[in-house]
This record gives sequence, C-alpha cells and structure tokens, in this order.
Amino acid sequence: MDKNIRRMALEPQPPSSTFSPTLLQRGETLPTQHHGFHPGPPPSGSSSSTLARGGRASTPAGGPPEETPRPIGSGTEQQRCAPHSASPRAEPIVNGHRAQPEPIINGHRAQSEPIINGHHRTQPNHAVHGHHRAQHPPPGERHEPFPTKKYRANLVVASLNMRGRSSQSMGSGPIPKWTTVMNMLRTEQIGVLALQETHLDEDTTSQIGTVFDKRMMILNSHAPTNPTASAGVAFVLNKEKIKIKKVALKELIPGRATFLSLEWQQEEPLHLLNVYAPNDLQTHPEFWNELEEKWRSLNLPSPTFMLGDFNLTEDPLDRAPTRSDHEPAVSALRDCRQVLNVQDTWRQTHPTDRFFSYASANNTLSRIDRIYTRPDMSHLLYDWSIEASQVPTDHKLLLVKYAPADAPFIGKGRWSWPLGLLNDATLTK
Repeated sequence: MDKNIRRMALEPQPPSSTFSPTLLQRGETLPTQHHGFHPGPPPSGSSSSTLARGGRASTPAGGPPEETPRPIGSGTEQQRCAPHSASPRAEPIVNGHRAQPEPIINGHRAQSEPIINGHHRTQPNHAVHGHHRAQHPPPGERHEPFPTKKYRANLVVASLNMRGRSSQSMGSGPIPKWTTVMNMLRTEQIGVLALQETHLDEDTTSQIGTVFDKRMMILNSHAPTNPTASAGVAFVLNKEKIKIKKVALKELIPGRATFLSLEWQQEEPLHLLNVYAPNDLQTHPEFWNELEEKWRSLNLPSPTFMLGDFNLTEDPLDRAPTRSDHEPAVSALRDCRQVLNVQDTWRQTHPTDRFFSYASANNTLSRIDRIYTRPDMSHLLYDWSIEASQVPTDHKLLLVKYAPADAPFIGKGRWSWPLGLLNDATLTK
C-alpha cells in the first residue's frame, strides 16, 4: 500500500481550485510558471515531481513572483518571501510578456497603465515629446476660478489753488490752463474738484463752461471787486465720473467761501465747503466769524468736506522750519470748525508725518492746503495724497477717496461699441 500511495504522488494530478505545496529537498529549485511559456530541461539535482507538476512555485502570502529560479532556503529567498498580510496578485500577461508590478507608495499600490501592443500608453500627465502636459484634476475636484474682485463705488475729492485763470508758460487766455484742468480730472479720476484763486468773472466762466460743457460743470464764485485779479473759488464736477442729479450752490462769502450740496449715488447728499482764506492773518478772526454766521443764517447742514487754501496752519509740524501761526487766527479757525463739526482727518491718522502743499518764495514749506471731514467718516476715507499738479501753480494737489458704507459694489465694467460705429457700412458687413 505504501508503494501505491507513493506512485500516486508521482503521477500528474488534475488541476483543482486548491493547491497543496510539494515537498522539496534543500537545494532543489522550481521554475516560475508563465502562460505560453514551456520550461526547458530540468536542472541537475531537481526531482521528477517538480517537472511532472509543471506548477508554479508556492510562495508565502504576499511574496513577489519569481522571474528566475532561486534556491529554496537561501538567505535571499527567506528575505523576499517574508510573511505579508496582503494576498498575492498576478500581473497580466500581454503578448507573452509579464507586466511589471505596480510600485507600492505609502502603503498603496499605484494604478497600472494600460498596455497596448506591448507598450505602455502615456497618461495625460506624462511627458509627451519632452513636454509635460497639464494635469487636470478630477471633475469633482476641479478648482473654480476666483470670482472677479469687486470694488465699492468711490468718489475722489480734490482741492487745488490754481493761482489764476491763465499761465504765462501756456500763452494768453484761460482755455489752455483749463484744458490741463480737464486732463487732470481724467488722469486722476477726480469726481469733485475744489479750486481757489480762479480769477474768473461771469463772462470768462461762461466761455469756459461752453468749451468744456460735455466733460465738466464749473460752479464759480468771483470776488465782488476786481474778480479777474484776486480771489475766486469754484467747484468743478467731472461729468464722466459722477451722474449729476441735483446740485445746489450757496455763496457764504463771495469769492471766498461757497457751500455745495450734491446728490451722488443713492445715499444722502454730499455737502462740501470750499474756502479761500485771506492772506492777512490779522483779518482771520473776522473772516471765520462771518463764515460761521452766514452758515447759521442759511440753516445749512454740517459739511461732509471742508477743503481749500486756509493760509494758516493749526499744528507747528505743518511748517518747516517748525513754528506756530498767529494764535488769534488759529483759535478763530478752531472755533469755526468745531461749530461745523469737522476735523483734520489726515493729521488725526498721521500724527507725526510731515507733508507740505506750498513752498514760499523764501524757501519755507507749509501745509496750508487741507481737507477737513466729519469725525464719523474717517473710516470711509483712504488713499490720501499730496502730489504735484498738472496745472501750472505753486501749490500741490490734495486727493482723497471717499467710499460710503452703503455705496454699491461695482466690477471692472464691460466693453461696448461707440454708437457711431453702428452706421459704418463696411464694419457692419
């Protein structure tokens, strides 16, 4: 009976779903089974049972397949066939060749690439002809573009002492100098500009208004005497930046102070006070008292902005060399602005900075041009600036952006055709 059992073990067995390992002696080898591959002659020392089975060498679970015979029991084989928790995977056979096993990265097996005619097909993120193609995330992980940034509607308010209606460097007549005013409005994106020392009478104001009517509106107040040589204040409204709905101008002191009420956007009207104070500091107390009384008599609201050329400074830091101005004039100005409820917002937010708007003939510097605002709107003002003006003058241009809290958000706009091009037969074909 023992011989029959031994003979049955040596005969080929039919394939089955279960596989029991064959006992081999130390030093014997077993070739790896391939589909379509026939093993060659048995190596010396191998048993006939190995060839009779024609089966695949059994390896512990998770062990890698062997491409070449390896002695059983060698140190290398023991290391490669160490126990592993994962179940073995059989690599696909394409055109008689075994595909390379996928690498294991961070404990996960990488996805295999499709094989066509024995070649790996390049994935979208692989290099093609030396160039890397863009990697596209899965549809569920596609990064959406950032939304277009929107800006709150703002209004640029500016003030400038233009030093007369004309300039010797630009020839005679007011039109050349006012052309630079219009260009400055467009370049600096100014919505409301307060001008001092305009030196305009009614006829000259009408002439300039006719020339630039499509671009800007000029609201001037001239001096009662000799208007073309002294004083004069004006508001210039940029029609390209603001939609003018209702405008009301009140003269507090002719040629020296005007009060403008302007509806802009949907919020409450803007109130602006344009001031050109006298050069003589001795007359300042009378001037500020008259302005306050006139404001009270007209029952005007507190100005949103009080701006202009004040011809004095309140802070010694606003002069170089540092010095204090005439005390009665400074006290009269402070009393008036307290009644009007305005403050020097730029100085409040820049307590130690020094910028100057005017350089005198004896090389002294001062910040006599200022923009006062209501105390409750300091957080709505930004981009304060004192810069050289395009208009020929010895003063600098003051700028500030005002963005009300309830102003609508606006985007970058859209392109549109000029209406005149619709009648161009060649273009519309």
